[in-house]
Amino acid sequence: MSNPIHTFMVKMKEEQTELARAGMLYPKGIPFDHGVQVGIYQGLEKALEILGTVLRDDEDQRNQA
Repeated sequence: MSNPIHTFMVKMKEEQTELARAGMLYPKGIPFDHGVQVGIYQGLEKALEILGTVLRDDEDQRNQA
């Protein structure tokens, strides 16, 4: 059985890769559209950062118990 959190993180990173690739291969001509694309990428990055923090805090609590 796979770990759903790990699967989620992998899918988020795949989505970031696709956004970055699309941004380089097909750059947006309208600055607002480019900003939206960058914002989505950064949102995914922030979500991964938060999830990583939550997982580390949980692991720290388990180790202290």
